[in-house]
Amino acid sequence: DTGVNLKVAEFPSEDDAAGEVIRQDPLPGEVLHTGDTLALVVSKGAEKRNVPEVRRLPADGASFILGNAGFVVGKVTRERDPFLPKGAVLRTEPPAGKNLDKGAKVELVVSDGPPQVKVPSLVGTQEAQAIESLESVGLIAATTTRLANPSDANNGKILTQQPVAGTLADPGDVVELSVARGGTPG
Repeated sequence: DTGVNLKVAEFPSEDDAAGEVIRQDPLPGEVLHTGDTLALVVSKGAEKRNVPEVRRLPADGASFILGNAGFVVGKVTRERDPFLPKGAVLRTEPPAGKNLDKGAKVELVVSDGPPQVKVPSLVGTQEAQAIESLESVGLIAATTTRLANPSDANNGKILTQQPVAGTLADPGDVVELSVARGGTPG
């Protein structure tokens, strides 16, 4: 027993390991006498923190927010989602609200957009029907005209399509259609 009173307080610290002395009073090198008090502030280490909610944000924005909250972005995986656009965060692993140590890894699951659709077979169909078929699955028609004899049986019908039938496409993709039209181009 030194006859010096010891007073220890614990305090969270982002920069100091748990158990490390952060401050002391009196300062090192000062002489203490019997009955004096040495006050120490000891680090409890970094406080745990909750994973922030970043769903629906762009992946870059979510990474920024997670980094500012003291987390490290780990693996980023992609999943198709019918509701969130490509690049938006679907969820984190561990989930938002989970209490973790500073520097813990948080994985992102990011939307790869809505499920792909099969391009329908349109060659030989009437232009209006072809456009309606594309729109019903979320695709966009871009038509070009090929001159045909007005009495040709293919008049008003799709001659070629690109991409071809059965190809997987993202909703919003364009399908190029070549349409036979009789008469002079307008």
